[in-house]
Amino acid sequence: MLTKKGGRYHRRAGWVFTIAMFIVSATSVLLALVNSLVHNLSLMESSFNIFLTFIGVLSYVTAIYGIRVLKIRNKNGVKTSSFDWFNACLLLISAVIVIVFGAILRDPLLFWFPFIGLFLGVTQILYMSMGSKYKNERVVEHLTAMLSCGVSAITAFVVFGAPRILDIDQVSLLLWFGPTIIIVPIIIVFTKKFRGPKRTLSTADQFREENQRIGN
Repeated sequence: MLTKKGGRYHRRAGWVFTIAMFIVSATSVLLALVNSLVHNLSLMESSFNIFLTFIGVLSYVTAIYGIRVLKIRNKNGVKTSSFDWFNACLLLISAVIVIVFGAILRDPLLFWFPFIGLFLGVTQILYMSMGSKYKNERVVEHLTAMLSCGVSAITAFVVFGAPRILDIDQVSLLLWFGPTIIIVPIIIVFTKKFRGPKRTLSTADQFREENQRIGN
């Protein structure tokens, strides 16, 4: 965000960040899997692994979407593949499952945090199906994905890393949601700044649309 958009340093920093998020994603899922296999945990005790797995999914999907959204195109401004749809649906379904677990376990973090994944999954599907409505919407989608990826990484550290480093038994729920509370307004501000004006139909598109209306 501090470098020239599309410049060499921006691209390098972006790839370093993306690769780091892939590592976070892989290690999160792996740790959750190993912890589940090694320990015979009850559903209540599995909340750690459930959250860790969702962090892995959120980190992976937002990171890969942030890269791919700059390259996908079709007649609506978007070109997608089954891979893109799979990722978006994976995030959406994972968020719903974790929200259900959060409700069952009465765990506020498990219940509320996945709503960011639910929102992102829905917006990705809408963007891929409806296309770009604004001039710079691809940039906004890219920025939203990368910042959301940052939310998942920082939240993972606050929930699991900080208590161990600082030797704290319990961390305030407000601190858990701190990254989301801080970064979401930043996403909103940059969305308004970079989105640009609404797209207008080209002459050919207007002619095609008019013919369709006449034909109907």
